[in-house]
Amino acid sequence: WRLWQQSKWQEALPLFVAGTEKDPTDAAAWNGLGWTRFHLGEWDGAIIAFDRALKLEPKQGGALNGRGRVFMILGKLDEAEADLSRSTKEIIEEYGEARAVQLEVTAAWFGLVEVNLAQKDFATAREWAERYLKHKPGDVNMKRLLEKAKE
Repeated sequence: WRLWQQSKWQEALPLFVAGTEKDPTDAAAWNGLGWTRFHLGEWDGAIIAFDRALKLEPKQGGALNGRGRVFMILGKLDEAEADLSRSTKEIIEEYGEARAVQLEVTAAWFGLVEVNLAQKDFATAREWAERYLKHKPGDVNMKRLLEKAKE
């Protein structure tokens, strides 16, 4: 994960592959492999890895977010919305809205607003953005998304 955090995805890739081979039941390793393949633009490989993580750990929010992001890139907006919505709702269920925002475990929440905008579902995008901003009113990125939803 250190290499991944340093954006050294080519170097991280064989380590995540080795991790999944060493322990095929490690959902975190599959999630890491998925995100590594995501950053390398390997969409099919990313989906396969995220699917494997979700099979092992159905509430793996990182894998749901990752799969949703890949679907957005591929233009499969309904699939993206389903994954990002599920991930966001599971995070809120686990932490509550305020705590989730405070802990900054909201990447899928941002993705959900973005996919709603891409779907031209501006009312839903506004609703999710406003819910987020209720807890962190100064967040410039979510404010920017809310402005797009209001245009």
